Amino acid sequence: MTPDDALKPAPPPRGPALVAKPWFWALFVGVLFVLPLIKGLGAEFPDPLPGADGPAMEFALPDEHGELVSLADLQGYLVIVTELPLANGQVRETTMRGLRALRKRLRGLGSTVVFVSLCHGGEASDLTQLLDTWTARKPVNVFLLDEDHAVMDELRAYGKSPSADWFLIDRHSRIRGVYGVEEAEASLAGEALERNTTANEAEVDRLVVQAGQLANWMGSDEAPEG
Repeated sequence: MTPDDALKPAPPPRGPALVAKPWFWALFVGVLFVLPLIKGLGAEFPDPLPGADGPAMEFALPDEHGELVSLADLQGYLVIVTELPLANGQVRETTMRGLRALRKRLRGLGSTVVFVSLCHGGEASDLTQLLDTWTARKPVNVFLLDEDHAVMDELRAYGKSPSADWFLIDRHSRIRGVYGVEEAEASLAGEALERNTTANEAEVDRLVVQAGQLANWMGSDEAPEG
């Protein structure tokens, strides 16, 4: 090596020099953006949920203040309906806990989903006390008085499930999912209780997945023709 060679600066490492180029980062960010898009275009959409050709359901019930709220008022939202017995303390508590847990699991859908509880076995004052106790007055919670159980019976009859606990209704008031959660009897224990718990968890999982499908894929919740 000559003295002149010793005075020459060493060439910069190729890696850092490449990273310092603006076009490198533009290309890098572009690849990160395009890859999920390509992957999504190649994904297969699930089959639409049944019920898209069904009629729009209709009902109107009073809330705790006596003001009528109809299902038509909630069009544009996904609606999850369940019943809430006010007189049965154990079932009431179980239902409220289940409602809170389900809302937590679907919190990623934001205000897309409204939870409607059809209450029976009590008066408006009983409902008010319940809502105060559970601090359940949330924008996505709707509690209505179905005193004679007629609306819940109608939903069960249409859904062909006399023991259904949850109904998934799309943005156009059509029933798209029916789910049954069996209450565990006090006598259940061991494997029988485990089977009951597993079956109930599977039904709630199915509800969560299908609600997400309706919320995130508009092709599965198209408006009826005409």
